[in-house]
Amino acid sequence: MVAYGFANNSMVKQITTAEQKAASEVANKVAFYMRERFGDIQIMSKLTILTNSQLRGTTSVKDKQAALDSFIKAYGIYDSVALADLQGNVVAQSTGKTLPNSRNRSYFQAALKADGPTLSQPMLSEGSDVLAVYLASPVKDQATGKTIGVMQARLPVKYLRDVILAVDQEENYLLDNQGQIFCCF
Repeated sequence: MVAYGFANNSMVKQITTAEQKAASEVANKVAFYMRERFGDIQIMSKLTILTNSQLRGTTSVKDKQAALDSFIKAYGIYDSVALADLQGNVVAQSTGKTLPNSRNRSYFQAALKADGPTLSQPMLSEGSDVLAVYLASPVKDQATGKTIGVMQARLPVKYLRDVILAVDQEENYLLDNQGQIFCCF
């Protein structure tokens, strides 16, 4: 009976250790993946046709849309990319439903406050009920360095699925910064 108890305790510790290792591996993969997304939004926010005042004024809405569509096509994980002015009005966006004013969205305000790229907590998008993470970054005029707007990109949570499922584990959960589960795979 003592041998069983010792063996059972040993197995429980091994299982717990394996689960902790798998959870750590998932956390590391997701953190790395999201760091790459920070690079994406910074690249998007430096698009010359938006940062150069002369090009910004002469580039057609259609050409700006085509440039933003190219980000969606190239990355394959975003379903919406847009530039909003400092009042939150969308001045350029990728193909799709017209986006609402984003002035009161947390990611918009966070990007302005941080004066740099930010990542939102998972949230439902306005109007389409897509559970997504938003990346946002100030867009600055090349000549003056002044912020002229905020670039925003929507990353549906479903695209995080492949990153998480790459770790061999029975169940995977994504938690927000409050420790609440917002997705299970």
